[in-house]
Amino acid sequence: MDMTHHAQTRSQQRGISPVHLKLLTAFGQSEKMPGNATAVFLGKKGLKDLEFILREGLQVMDKLKGQVVLLAEDDSVITCYHRTKRTWR
Repeated sequence: MDMTHHAQTRSQQRGISPVHLKLLTAFGQSEKMPGNATAVFLGKKGLKDLEFILREGLQVMDKLKGQVVLLAEDDSVITCYHRTKRTWR
């Protein structure tokens, strides 16, 4: 995500991390603002969706260890498997 110098400074001052920005843009709702800008924020639905994803993520986190998905150039899934040996970093 590209950020202006102003946005970098303000996010640092206000404790808004890059992870926060990703979550806001992924789960937030948007509202048009003056100057052709868009405000993105977490409303009730976004918060509920994010809470569901986080709870689900905590439940499956251990299962994800060692799982691999192999993707083609067009991002289609070729196969998936459990890695049994440490073949790469």
